[in-house]
Amino acid sequence: MPVEIDKTQHLARVSLTGRVSAEDITRWFREMLGHPEFSSDMNSLWDLSGASLDDFPTKDVRRVESFMRQFQEVRRGIKAACVCPQDLNFGLARMYEMLAQPGTRVEFRVFRDMREAETWLASCESADGEHASIHGTT
Repeated sequence: MPVEIDKTQHLARVSLTGRVSAEDITRWFREMLGHPEFSSDMNSLWDLSGASLDDFPTKDVRRVESFMRQFQEVRRGIKAACVCPQDLNFGLARMYEMLAQPGTRVEFRVFRDMREAETWLASCESADGEHASIHGTT
């Protein structure tokens, strides 16, 4: 199962491996939402380190963004990080990030390094460098 819940960090981890399609991403997102230990106010970490997006057309980036947009109210105020060390994966994830930014209620950021992503998710810093409130603290 690619979804793991880390209750101590209040974090949902999704690890994708092999060839990944838009359908895979939406299926795993639904799996994350339906996980018995998942809470809608958890941050999420998408690890694409072992994934291949070689056959992922740019039109599918828009499809995934459109799919994710419908969950903004449910996931309002959370942060989501995507780790993509490979150039192609990183570029496609950045394209998603740019499409998702206007009017979004979820902060999404792309990283090449897992440790940087985990540090950002654990911090009170938002994507634009401002301090955000997480679980009632500032």
